[in-house]
Amino acid sequence: MPNQVLVYSRFPKAMMLRIGERFELMDAAGKPPHEVFSAEQLSGVSAMITRAARRWAGDDGQDARVARDHLLRHRL
Repeated sequence: MPNQVLVYSRFPKAMMLRIGERFELMDAAGKPPHEVFSAEQLSGVSAMITRAARRWAGDDGQDARVARDHLLRHRL
């Protein structure tokens, strides 16, 4: 599958199965992606999904808005 999606947060199994029908999932299981995958593996990622409640260090909300806009444009 050409569309690799990085799953950053933990999601219910049923939801993961539905998303996995359309995309190749790379599940980081809530850990920092660079600890789970190599840079080469991450280079093929076209999108990342995470829970909205998770705030990244130094996040002022801008990253979330950019990610949301990107997802809406690409209808993921």
